[in-house]
Amino acid sequence: MTEAISAWQESFRQEDSKRALSDWTDPSYDFEELYLSGQVDPERALACVTIALHNHDDPEFLFFVAAGPLEDILRDPTQEILERVRVEARRTARFRWMLTGVWTHGLRPDVAEQLKIAVAGMTENDPLPAI
Repeated sequence: MTEAISAWQESFRQEDSKRALSDWTDPSYDFEELYLSGQVDPERALACVTIALHNHDDPEFLFFVAAGPLEDILRDPTQEILERVRVEARRTARFRWMLTGVWTHGLRPDVAEQLKIAVAGMTENDPLPAI
């Protein structure tokens, strides 16, 4: 999956990111499947987010991942997934920063409140934290 995420990031930088994901140009990988993974496989989506944040220093790409797979898993997370997100936010400043890219208006109120606590005052305007 690390190789696919790296190819995804490279394609993101090369392509017009406003184009449909299915139109991106690397036939070796299904970028749309990665982007939508949070809707069907929260475990895979969380792995995708974690790999991206540990391997890429591209704030625009990381916000793109936050607005896709990360936001999708937070729309209706299990308690286990929500706890893993809280733990990762406490442990990793970059993950906490990525959470600021999640639009909370589409989340359950209890999840939105927990994200507000998890980001601990960090905003999307803060610089990308180091790993």
